Amino acid sequence: METQTKTAKQKLDDVVGQGTVDKVHGKATELIGKAKAKLGEVIGDEDLQAKGEAQHAEGAAQRMVGEAKEFGEKMGEKLHDASEAVKAKTSEALDKAESLYEDVKDKVKEAAADAKEKAHDASEAMKKKAEAFKQKVM
Repeated sequence: METQTKTAKQKLDDVVGQGTVDKVHGKATELIGKAKAKLGEVIGDEDLQAKGEAQHAEGAAQRMVGEAKEFGEKMGEKLHDASEAVKAKTSEALDKAESLYEDVKDKVKEAAADAKEKAHDASEAMKKKAEAFKQKVM
């Protein structure tokens, strides 16, 4: 269930795109970590160097999370677009099928009416022939 209040990060992601905040923050953390690691190396402080390398790795991970969120958002948009295209094609096909059904139904009605008329004409002709035969025989 979504809460009513959004964090500043969520609001910013809504404006600039999902994952952007994580990517920017991650990249900044990476750079700071890299600088700390280099400084630790230069001044011979192994603890600072290790902390810098860890911070660099943490930033890289956060940046990758942002990239994954961005990828997910883009895939969601593409899936939505594809879904809408399928929906439109399905509707189009349904309309065409309904139109064809109506055409076939009308042609069947016409054929049935023609057959009924021909059957009636044939029946009348047979009645006349039967009457003529009856007259000859009697």
